[in-house]
This record gives sequence, structure tokens and C-alpha cells, in this order.
Amino acid sequence: MGKRHRFSIRRAVKYQFPVSAAVIVSSLVPLLAVAGCASGQNPVSRPFMAVGLGPPVPPAKEFVEKSRPENMSYISIEAGESKKPERKSPKTMEQVQGTERDMDAAIARNAERGEAAAREGQKSSGDQ
Repeated sequence: MGKRHRFSIRRAVKYQFPVSAAVIVSSLVPLLAVAGCASGQNPVSRPFMAVGLGPPVPPAKEFVEKSRPENMSYISIEAGESKKPERKSPKTMEQVQGTERDMDAAIARNAERGEAAAREGQKSSGDQ
């Protein structure tokens, strides 16, 4: 019988790593090249655009130029005084009961409208 080789992790890593690294690098190169041609906020595309290899950036429309300030580097968050909402006083018991009566009336009206629509639907389906 021949000599049996024992599995060694060092030997596996020694021979496998250069091959897997080459595969990873060779697959990333085309990906980076394609990403460099994409427009937008892609950080990989910025060097390509700076050199002139990317698509040309169209000039801004006239209404955009007019609506933007000249210096866009800083926009104040507190452009105006912030208004705190006015605190309303709690409703009285009569106001709460009045709101409940209004809501009960609305529920009754909607139920009646639903029943009327159902009756009309039954009439029109019976005619056919």
C-alpha cells in the first residue's frame, strides 16, 4: 500500500489562498470598472468622472439655479423661530358628551347609508 498523506491545514491554506485571492481580485476588477462608469453618488465613480471617463453631467435647469442659494455649504436649521404648540385646556365633561353625541349620530347616519346602498344593490341585481 502506498504512503497515506495526512491532511494539513497549513498545506491547504498555502496552496488554496493564492488561488482564491486571485479569483476574488479578478472578479472585483470588472465590478469596479463598471461601478466607476455609473453616475450618482458612487464614491468609486468619482475618480473616473474627474478624469473624464464617466458620462457628462448635464447643467442644471434655469428654475433650479434660481431657486438655490449661491452657497449651499451651510443651511441654518433654525431658519425661523420655532413655535411651540399652544397648550389647550382640557375639555369639560359637557364638551366630551357633546362630541360623543356627534359621533353616535355620525355612526347612525353611516349605518343607514350602508343599509340603503345594500338595498339598492339587491334591487339592481334582482332586475338582471
